[in-house]
Amino acid sequence: MSARSTETRSPLKLGPLRAPGQWLDERRGQLLDQWSEGYGLAAACLAFFAPMEWVGIWTNGPQMPWLFTAAAVAAIVLAAPRLRRIGEYRRRLKLGSEGEKVVAERLEPLRALGAEVIHDVPADHFNLDHVVISPHGIFVIEIKTLSKPRDNPMVVYDGAQVVIGGMHPSPDPIAQAKRSAQWLH
Repeated sequence: MSARSTETRSPLKLGPLRAPGQWLDERRGQLLDQWSEGYGLAAACLAFFAPMEWVGIWTNGPQMPWLFTAAAVAAIVLAAPRLRRIGEYRRRLKLGSEGEKVVAERLEPLRALGAEVIHDVPADHFNLDHVVISPHGIFVIEIKTLSKPRDNPMVVYDGAQVVIGGMHPSPDPIAQAKRSAQWLH
């Protein structure tokens, strides 16, 4: 009997196509992992143990509530600003992901016209939201989903720049689309 290797590998040469907004969804998950491994986990643990120490005091057990309370307060004070920033960033990533999915749905009818639509193309430390390959050319479509401003939700493109509600978005979506097209080229 001959010895066979127990190692196997997938017969698939290419992985599955990426879903619209997949990069943004993956980034949101990474942020949640970072939170659970760092400040958030420490603050949550200490905030749990501090009340337990107070219960020990009330039941005449040997406890150190001031130490745990001070550590919990310090952890919360240190973690709160970072957790607020992570929460806001996660909210923007979610909004962006939802926007990419809506645009992907709108691009699907192009397939009936002979176009190929590819979503979430990984690049060098960034991604291309959508690429459309059609008989008329190859198009990179970059999506910017922003919260709607209250006073002036007008989007204006003057041939050189985009202005949204009187403000210039950052980063510049035109420059980003040009860089993405250059990368794809």
